[in-house]
Amino acid sequence: MQRLEPEIKVFHFEKSEERYEELSEQEKTEENRNIRNGVNFARKVLLNDECSLLVLDELLGVIDNGVVTKEDVQTLFGAKAEETQIIVTGRTLPDYMRELADEIYQIRTEKNET
Repeated sequence: MQRLEPEIKVFHFEKSEERYEELSEQEKTEENRNIRNGVNFARKVLLNDECSLLVLDELLGVIDNGVVTKEDVQTLFGAKAEETQIIVTGRTLPDYMRELADEIYQIRTEKNET
């Protein structure tokens, strides 16, 4: 990834290596703060028009776990310029995301070898 900089920048806000569901309540509280900081950072990137493509990996999981709200996501998408594209990933797509998204692609596992 470093070879792709400065054209591509990667930011990671979660600190724990464990799955969110396996964290203690105290660890979840800390991770929630880290994740919300990441969403706020993404909003600032969009407001400052610092990128043409923003990938928010596992944003749908963060929504599904209740870390960010519908209003948070609407504010985030409202900050983007017309020509900016946002890609979000995750497993569960809330209905309101259909209204926000310009395009939706569904990818599913056909066979898992693990």
